[in-house]
Amino acid sequence: MFDERPALDADDPRTLSAADHAVVQSVVDHYGAVNLTQRLAKSLAQRDAHVTALQRLCEEFKIPDTRITECGSRVKQAERRRLSLAKAANESMTVSGANAKSETSSIAPSTASAGGTIKGLTKFFGGVPKRRETVDQSITATPSRSNSIAPTTKPRTQSIDSRSVASADTSTSLGWTATLFNGGANRRPSKPTREPVELQAQHDQDTLPPTLTDTTTHDPQEVDWNRFILKLLKARQSSGLQEAQGTMLGASHFGREGASGRAKQETLHRLIIGGIPNRLRHAIWMELSNTYALIDPDAYRSYLALGTTEVPADEIDAILKDVPRTLTEQYSYYVDKGHTKLKNLLIAFVAKYPDLGYTQGLNMIAGHLLLAIPAEEDAFWVLCNMVDNYFPPGYFSRDAPMDGALADNAVLREYVREVLPKLDDHLTRLDIDSHSTFQPGWHLTAMSSHLPKIALQRVWDVWLCLPKQQTFLFNVVLAMLKLRETEILKLKSDAEYNAFDWRVPDDASKAEELVKAALHLRKRVDAEQVATRREAEVRKMRRSSSVRGMWSAD
Repeated sequence: MFDERPALDADDPRTLSAADHAVVQSVVDHYGAVNLTQRLAKSLAQRDAHVTALQRLCEEFKIPDTRITECGSRVKQAERRRLSLAKAANESMTVSGANAKSETSSIAPSTASAGGTIKGLTKFFGGVPKRRETVDQSITATPSRSNSIAPTTKPRTQSIDSRSVASADTSTSLGWTATLFNGGANRRPSKPTREPVELQAQHDQDTLPPTLTDTTTHDPQEVDWNRFILKLLKARQSSGLQEAQGTMLGASHFGREGASGRAKQETLHRLIIGGIPNRLRHAIWMELSNTYALIDPDAYRSYLALGTTEVPADEIDAILKDVPRTLTEQYSYYVDKGHTKLKNLLIAFVAKYPDLGYTQGLNMIAGHLLLAIPAEEDAFWVLCNMVDNYFPPGYFSRDAPMDGALADNAVLREYVREVLPKLDDHLTRLDIDSHSTFQPGWHLTAMSSHLPKIALQRVWDVWLCLPKQQTFLFNVVLAMLKLRETEILKLKSDAEYNAFDWRVPDDASKAEELVKAALHLRKRVDAEQVATRREAEVRKMRRSSSVRGMWSAD
């Protein structure tokens, strides 16, 4: 809970949490309201994430509420004591420093006086040591240094999310900063904070204003997205065009804008192929996959309520078993109560599709959707859209849950024969059956059980957002084979092939390589041809039970 490092930086949350209005104002003047607020929000959100994780652990291990309340009370008392001691020690040092050099200005908090004996206790509580005076003087007394408070800094380039405060002056923007510190502008300097700074930030970014999200980036791809979206926003404002609620791009209008619309569409396609920034995926996935057209207001809650009473008990049990072992390595998913959201989402899904039921693999798809779309209801509708429009009809049918995936294996093997004939010959020599070429789970989970987060989200960017790319997952598997062809050709038996490590490193450069290789194969995989071959393979499988017997859904 307590950080024992001395708060040497002017923008340290512990410094500002006990500062008076004048001190906060001077720091804002130096750093700029937008930049400072973003940095503070990020710092506080990180601390809040630890607190949230502790709370989740308490719930998991059923710690009594009375014990948690007692512990919280002790934490608040200790934090108040630490801040009071730090203030007293700082006041003592400030007074002594003023006697030696009265003209020196410091941005340290103004505090009540205290005796020198208290300085030794300050370090124990994470307060400010004696050398704080020297550091503060170096910050404020030398105008030529980069950390000077003198208002001679260059204007900062604003990201798209800074537009909400672009027109506000410094004194107005200070309101955001003051809010973080329980109304610092109206607080008496000597009054300690009411609660630890770790608890004063909201971790859920959906509840934060745009200026409090982490938008600072040096990624050229995200800069291009910001520029493109801002350009679209300005064009809509100048034309008086209003988009439907939740729509960010207005891409549905591009086809009616002639050459201008075609240029926008080309730019959008290029940006999607380069990757969508994670903070934009929620809105863009929903818009470009046409999910908004499927949403039935209030239906999700009705399906969820229906699921608790109408869904068969064995399916509920299967969901409850799969949920705790989904995305266990994703910390952000864990602290955001992703397991609870996932359970609700899957129960509502089974209630909406009683003819499909619950199939293992849906938990992985839904879990990764929640990483990009934290809003439980929105993720539910994107999952429904996937099942209705991105998978073949009946792909997750309870009567034949493996037929679609096994048929896709056979279809993919045909494309291996056409695109990578040398590799197909080698697999034939190893006696690899067409239905065993790949694990069916790759198809049933839309690659989410195999690809790491970075690569999977890049693949889904193309799959969900570019038109007529419902078969793009076939391209991805073929690209994986092409990139690993040399290694596969060295395998000497079917056992070695079945034990082959297909993992893709969780690295942005590897994800970029995979997506580019898959895009190069787009012309080799035709959606209509895939559908025809898949139907033929399903009919063939249904005439023979031997293929189904090779696999089970468990």
